[in-house]
This record gives sequence, structure tokens and C-alpha cells, in this order.
Amino acid sequence: MNFVIIGSNFISDTFLTAAQQVSDFNFYGIYSRKFETAQGFINKHQNTAQAKIYLTLEQVCADPQVDAVYIASPNHLHAPQAIQCLQAKKHVLGEKPSATNIFELKKIFMAAKSNNCCYMEALMTPHLPNFQRLKECLPRLGRLRKFHGRFEQYSSRYDAYLEGDTPNWCLS
Repeated sequence: MNFVIIGSNFISDTFLTAAQQVSDFNFYGIYSRKFETAQGFINKHQNTAQAKIYLTLEQVCADPQVDAVYIASPNHLHAPQAIQCLQAKKHVLGEKPSATNIFELKKIFMAAKSNNCCYMEALMTPHLPNFQRLKECLPRLGRLRKFHGRFEQYSSRYDAYLEGDTPNWCLS
């Protein structure tokens, strides 16, 4: 399956390393706004010299050789990019969060269904050991009537932002 990776950050590195262990996976290309960034990503990984570089999402969607995309762009772009790719009949593996609200998520599902494509969110947290432990302990609490949960994480990019750097997630 010919995959294009959208975004060239550290999570894309992790995805590519893992995906290359699957025999049906072919790293076909990368979409980045800058050629140098895309080329740098390709150069970091073994056996990827043949990968194509796309500078627009329209190029990715128009390429009939692209079967699927992995979306690892800034969060606010996940839903519009997923919808555009699904409408171009590309299967989508989207990094979390899939969408910023329920309305976007419904549009993703409708685009997947109407174009006979698969959409999946790359959500690993329910498979982490702490979630299994929570699942084991919940019966001891009895019947739950209300739950309020929160997950927070200090962004590795926040300090750079405070210093005046404009990270990708600030750009549209």
C-alpha cells in the first residue's frame, strides 16, 4: 500500500519506523510545505530515497498511485486534510485528535463513508498500561454516575513559543 506522510515532525519519524516493519507498507512520499524539510525527512530514514516530495495537498490527492495518507500535521489541520484526502478516495490514518469538535468528526465519517474509504485515528492511549490498570480497578468503585477526566501534557514546543518562535501549529 502506497502511503504518503503529511507532516515531517518526530511523530512521523516514529510512524515511519514502525510502518516499515509491515510488508504491505510502502513509503511512497511526504507532503511538507518546504522542499528542504521534506528532503531532510527522507534523508533521515533508510530505504526512502525513492519517496516523492509533495508541496501541496492537492498534489497528493491528484496522484492515482497514492493509496493512503498518514496525517501528522498541526492538530487544527487534521480534519480538513482528512476530509480532502477522503474525498480524493485516499484512505486516512489520522493522528489524534481527529477533529477539534464533533461537527468536524461527523464530516470526516461522512466523507469516508461516501467515498468508500477507511478512516482510523492513531490513538494509542487506551492501550497504555495505566488504562489497563484503570479498567481492572473500576469494578471496585461500584456503579459510576459521573466521571470527569483530564489528560494534560506539557508541550515540548511551548518554551520555544514563549521565546518568540512561531511553531507549525500556529500557522494555517
